[in-house]
Amino acid sequence: MNNKIMKIITRENETDFSKTVKELTYLEFKSTRIRSNLCQKIFELLQKIHETFLKIIPRIDNISNSLNTVEKSQKQSEEKIGKLDSLIKVFANDLTEFSAKTEVTARNMQQIRSLTERVSERVDSISQEFIDRHVIEPIFKDFGSFYNTLRTMKQPDKVLLDQFQLLLESHEIQIIEPEKGDAFNPLEHQPLQKIETQNPIQDKTVSSTLRIGFKHKDRIIQRAQVAVNIYNN
Repeated sequence: MNNKIMKIITRENETDFSKTVKELTYLEFKSTRIRSNLCQKIFELLQKIHETFLKIIPRIDNISNSLNTVEKSQKQSEEKIGKLDSLIKVFANDLTEFSAKTEVTARNMQQIRSLTERVSERVDSISQEFIDRHVIEPIFKDFGSFYNTLRTMKQPDKVLLDQFQLLLESHEIQIIEPEKGDAFNPLEHQPLQKIETQNPIQDKTVSSTLRIGFKHKDRIIQRAQVAVNIYNN
């Protein structure tokens, strides 16, 4: 546009100045119109940009609010996760303590079970020992007296003696009846008589059995009463 104006102004041999003015006026009008249209378009563009911006602002606010909500939710989630992690640690510690207490309880229960078994065995043993000592042994002492009486009879009843021996064996009762010449055993033999002997080999041996004794398993019910040889130098 400026180039055209310069060409019009610098015309050579121009006689009609009014024509030049008209052309300049037209060019000015056209330039003004172009600027006006350009400004109008720029204004419209700015208006559209403004309208678009006005439309975007609520969305941006919504996005910002959503981001804030997400951030709050994230913080709340992190707090909940932290609390949950603390609870898990507490639970793990409680579980460890419970496991340790359970092991101790199991050991204690095993000890109690063992102790109960030992007590039960001891009670059974004491009960059996009581029965043996205060019931069975007195009875068999009386039987022993009766058995000795039978044996010392001139004509003892062999059948009765055999039945009596079977009765003793059925109750695990053993007869203590040392033979002549057996070594004297103070645990099983009760010395009632001392017989002097000149033979040193016979010293502290059984001379004779005066009364038989009885033994229940490993327990002595009654020692055999014997005469003991004593060496007299």
